[in-house]
Amino acid sequence: MQPRKWLAVALGFIMMGTLVECTRAQNESPFTIRYPPDGATVREKVRIRVPLASIPEGAYVSLDVDGNFIVALSPSEAERTGAKAGANYEYVWDTKIPMKIGRSKKTAPVTDGDHKITASLFTPRPSNEGNGNKLASASSINVTVNNKVNSETEISLRYKFSDGQSHMYKRAGTTEVATNQDQAQAQGAQNNKYGQKSELIMGVDDKYENGNAIVRNKLTRLVIRQNDEDSIYPSDKLPKSLYQELDPLGNVRYQNNNSSSFNEFAQMGIPVSATLDMPILPDNAVKVGDSWDTANVPLDIPGVTPDKQPKATVKSTLESLEWQSGYPTAKIHQHYDGRLAGESITFNDMQIEKPQVTFDRDIYVAYRAGLLVKVVRNVQVAGTLLQDATTGMGSAPGMSSSYGYSGSSSSRGPSSYPGSSSYPGSRGSSSYPGSSGYSGSSGYPGASGSSGYGRSYNPYQTGGASGYSGYASGTGGEGGYSTDSTPAKPISIRVTIKSEMATELNPTEEPKNP
Repeated sequence: MQPRKWLAVALGFIMMGTLVECTRAQNESPFTIRYPPDGATVREKVRIRVPLASIPEGAYVSLDVDGNFIVALSPSEAERTGAKAGANYEYVWDTKIPMKIGRSKKTAPVTDGDHKITASLFTPRPSNEGNGNKLASASSINVTVNNKVNSETEISLRYKFSDGQSHMYKRAGTTEVATNQDQAQAQGAQNNKYGQKSELIMGVDDKYENGNAIVRNKLTRLVIRQNDEDSIYPSDKLPKSLYQELDPLGNVRYQNNNSSSFNEFAQMGIPVSATLDMPILPDNAVKVGDSWDTANVPLDIPGVTPDKQPKATVKSTLESLEWQSGYPTAKIHQHYDGRLAGESITFNDMQIEKPQVTFDRDIYVAYRAGLLVKVVRNVQVAGTLLQDATTGMGSAPGMSSSYGYSGSSSSRGPSSYPGSSSYPGSRGSSSYPGSSGYSGSSGYPGASGSSGYGRSYNPYQTGGASGYSGYASGTGGEGGYSTDSTPAKPISIRVTIKSEMATELNPTEEPKNP
């Protein structure tokens, strides 16, 4: 063999040996926290990485912060199979989400400052040591959390609009009804929870010299959750773009007419809006700790349609300047606690007397970019539901049927959701007869569609010649049983409605000028 060929073969063996050694070293990496580095300054979501190859089959990793347990997790088979040599196993720790403190029930997000992250590896015990896993290794690092933006200067909060600007927002909300009757809670748990997820694009079509802008709101996706099932609202039934003129404070100066209505969802306690609903910003410059009154804020009462929403003056406070979704933001907290001006509200055919409302909302505004980043709203309504029948432990109020969608004038009018039946009354006490449950209301009939062929959506079934009518109403609850004829006495049930809604800038959008 020629010397040159001998040299090439020798170099090939050397390279193969080096590659094998590198691969062996990567796959036999010791268990340790690779990222973040010890002493790093972090904020918001922190990626914690350990070598995937250091976690044997059947083992798991436990993470804690300052001795407080965060999570225990193990790589899936798919993660192992598709991993390259030297791959990491990663967990994203959100420093802004409350975590449990010690053995108490208290939860709170970590404060800014120094914290210790510990990753512990638990491997399967040998057969002669019994079942379960044992601590095999641990690795710790120190990090400095820095979510707050330190500033004592006043800032002027304004929305900033640019021609052609467009952002996507995601929204998710839930509504839950509870009573002071254990039986009612047990029977109605699955039917008393509602929710929605939606996506909306807000684009700037034109900007004026005074800072106002014509913005376009387009609802692009809507998912309704009822009875633990998700239903995708047909995209061709979503409203067309809705245009508004907004000023830099968020006031709506003009809005075009929108014939589409989601009143059927509002009456179920599911707030669905075709606009972003920008919170109103303060007129004057503010600094951390300042408070002011914000007038005419819709309270988002579950079961009340948007056009009838009560408004109130809420107390607004600039709580902090902090990082959120990659932006330095001003966090404004709004609070209201009081009785509504009216005597009652109607939720899903239940008339609730003397409602007490607690409204809390956190608003995150990128004060440099002039962009709404996140809104988290919580509303609680507590009141009394009167039953005319008796004091016997009858049924919980029968939940009404979901309101049917009326058929549109297109060739396929959608049908209503089926109405859920009310719950039967339980056996009355020995003294008084039980009251009967309320009957569910019937679905609204679909309007006539033009002639055409039938086609099914799930769960929206459509007709050819006409939209299908709503399903039959829920049946009334069975009466309770009594043992004597003692005169009936009116009773009342304490009802609490809780509603949560979060609106957030699509997390995939990277800040351009935070």
